[in-house]
Amino acid sequence: MKVLFVTTCPCFYRVAFFKELGKHCDLTVVFEDGIQQYEKDKTTYYQIDAENRYHIACLKRIRVKQYNYAIGLYHLIRKNRFDVVVFGILESLSCMRTMEVMHRHHLPYILNIDGLDEKDRGAIKNWAGRHFISMAPLLLSPSRSNDHVLELHGAKKENIRRYSFASYHAGQMALQSLRKGDREEACRKLGLPVKRYVLSVSQLIPRKNPLGLLGVWKEVSSPDDVLILIGRGPMEQQVKDMIASERKENVLLVPFSAPETIPLYYRAASFSVLFSHEDAWGLVISESLANGTPVVATNACYAATELLKDDFNGQVIDDDPAQLGKAMEKMLAKDERQMDQMSLNAIQSVKTYTVEHMVEEHMQIFQEFLGSDRE
Repeated sequence: MKVLFVTTCPCFYRVAFFKELGKHCDLTVVFEDGIQQYEKDKTTYYQIDAENRYHIACLKRIRVKQYNYAIGLYHLIRKNRFDVVVFGILESLSCMRTMEVMHRHHLPYILNIDGLDEKDRGAIKNWAGRHFISMAPLLLSPSRSNDHVLELHGAKKENIRRYSFASYHAGQMALQSLRKGDREEACRKLGLPVKRYVLSVSQLIPRKNPLGLLGVWKEVSSPDDVLILIGRGPMEQQVKDMIASERKENVLLVPFSAPETIPLYYRAASFSVLFSHEDAWGLVISESLANGTPVVATNACYAATELLKDDFNGQVIDDDPAQLGKAMEKMLAKDERQMDQMSLNAIQSVKTYTVEHMVEEHMQIFQEFLGSDRE
C-alpha cells in the first residue's frame, strides 16, 4: 500500500508515528515547512529520520505571509499514484488547493485534524474550514470534542473515524503504579533532592498560561513542595522575572529536555498540571498518564475531557484560577494509598494510547477506506 502523508514539520511525536507506520506500508511524507532548518536544530523536539523507514519528498516552497506553499504537491500525487493520501494540515494553501483539485476529479483523500476548537478565525478562515471539512471524503479525529467541532463545520458523523493520538511506544509505558520509592528513585536519577514535586510541561506562551499557574502555586504550595516547569518560549523571561520578584524558591524552571529524560520528571512528580486557555489536544496529558502520574488540566484541553475522570486519574477544571487552586489543594492532600491507586488508574486509562496501536488503527482505516472506494 502506497501512502502519502502531508504535515507541517518533523516534531518528534510525528516522526515516531511515521517510523512505525513505515513498517506497515510504503510511506512518503511531505513536511510542508521543509527539513533544512530542522536538520541543524540543536533541540530534540524536531527530528529527522535517518533510518529509511519512510521516504521524505522535498518539494520547493514559497512563503506566503506566515504560510509555506509546497509547489508540485498535486503533481507528486499523480506521478506516484498513491493508494492513500492524508492531509494533516487544514490551514495550508497548498493542501487546500490540492484537496480542491482532487475533489473536482473525484480522487479520494483523507483529512486528519488532531484538534480544532470553536473560536472565530475570521470570515475567510471560517469559510475555508467549513468548505474543506464538509467535502472531505473521510476525516480522522482523536476525540469526542474534536468530532463535535468537525460536525459543526459540516462533517457527517459517518465520515469521521477515531484514533488514539499518542507519542509513546508500548515499551515506554509504566507497567505498575508509582509508589513513593519509585518517585524517590526518579529524583535521584535526575539529581533532585527528594521532595514532593508537581510538574508542568508546556511551551511558555500565552495560551499555556504559565503566569496563571505560578500565581496559583504561590497561594497553595508549602515551602517543601516544588513546582517544576519544563519548557521554553517567548514568555520565558516573564516567567523568570515572576519567580524572582516573588522569591519563589520552590519553583524550578527547566528548558525542554530530551524525550528520554522527561519521563523521569513525570515519575518524580506526584501529579502534573496543564493550565491552558486552549489546547486542541494536549499530548502531555496522555504522556503523564502513561508514566503513572495523575493530571490536573482545564476542559479547554481535548485530551483532558477525553481521558481524565475526577478523582480517578486526575481532575478536570474550568479555565479558572480558583478551581485550579482547589484542585491542586485536593491533590496535595491525598495520602500515599490514594495516590498509588490514582497512579494505577492513570496507566490503565491510556493503555491503548501507544504509537503501535495508533498505527494499527490507521492501517485499519486505510484498508476500509480503500475497500469503500473500490465498491
